[in-house]
Amino acid sequence: MRITRTMTRKGPALFLSVLVLLLCSLPSFGFRIGSRFLLVSSPSKSAIYYGVLPGFEERARALEDRQAVAASLLINGNSSKCSGSGCDENSDFGLQEPSGLAIYEGSHLSSAVLYVADLKAENIYAYTIRRLATNTLIAGSQIKVLRNVKALGLAADSLGNLLYTASSGEVGLLAVKDLQACIDSGTEITPTILYGGSSSSSSSSSLSGPAGIATDSFFLYIANSGGSSATGSVLKAPEILPSEAEAISNGTINSTVTLGLQSIASNTDANVAVALNLCLARDNIFYTGDTTSLFAVKLGGGSIAEVVTGLKQPRGCAFDEEGTLYVADETANSIFSLPASFATLQTFNKTAPVFSVPGPSGLAVFATRSTSFRSGASDCFSPLSLIFALAIVCFHQLF
Repeated sequence: MRITRTMTRKGPALFLSVLVLLLCSLPSFGFRIGSRFLLVSSPSKSAIYYGVLPGFEERARALEDRQAVAASLLINGNSSKCSGSGCDENSDFGLQEPSGLAIYEGSHLSSAVLYVADLKAENIYAYTIRRLATNTLIAGSQIKVLRNVKALGLAADSLGNLLYTASSGEVGLLAVKDLQACIDSGTEITPTILYGGSSSSSSSSSLSGPAGIATDSFFLYIANSGGSSATGSVLKAPEILPSEAEAISNGTINSTVTLGLQSIASNTDANVAVALNLCLARDNIFYTGDTTSLFAVKLGGGSIAEVVTGLKQPRGCAFDEEGTLYVADETANSIFSLPASFATLQTFNKTAPVFSVPGPSGLAVFATRSTSFRSGASDCFSPLSLIFALAIVCFHQLF
């Protein structure tokens, strides 16, 4: 009877074990997230740098055990200049003072379009960047997508439209179809002005010195550097597509309703937090200004939180979609990280050094993906999963 009992338990045990492993071997639809890179502009070096973002093991270390890694050079703006009689207006003239950055990944697995705002050249450039098998990045030729604009901030939405703020007080949009035509054949782009300048929005009066910009593809978030307690230092506004902007100019859509600018953070006497650079991190918006602190506010508005103090000269920031925020400190020549996925805004006494970069300013995250479908088998055939399957067998053998 003992033998019979053991044999009758072996069948279900083996069946369950095999079932677990078969389920694990089924493909899960989607792509693996490959390496994540942080792109950094350096106005003082006329260059763009990059670094591979740390993985879970590195982020799990104590702050005092982490060390900054020297970032790698991606674009040397001084060495890529065209000179001589063979140069025309579309030639690569290098970079002079690169600042704002934006990335559009689209459906590509290991390449993306990098947009760079050059303050001194007063141009916006595009570069195709690509990850190599060695987990390094290379950049293609420079393409000038917009001329004669001193762009202070850049942001790309999920459709591929490029948004920018200009020192002239405008918030503009370059449509994805126009950008593609420019990249493919050099067709000149005429931007759509959404706010400020010659836009027909009756609410643009609250816009004063737009600087940094971010988008979640539904709303724009604008650093209003000239804002006050009355006009707001961080503004929220609907993102208007080119077709909608045309309808507004034709009077088909009521611009007063459609283009409402809403203050979600105000500069007050109690909290002097002028916004110059900003970034989104899920339901939080982080921003820096002329102080030594990093501030944050909820996307829906509310109280301003001083998240980090004691920075030397904070500049741009970026979120990696995995819970970590990165902040550039120009004077410290460093990029620092801190957790950003928290429901309640709070102050952090320490930040972790990640990269050393000479005079960093703008930041952008580039996430690559695997070239093959994600296979559940590689996830399930792990030590933990095999122990689980073995435990099923042992349980049935013993009981």
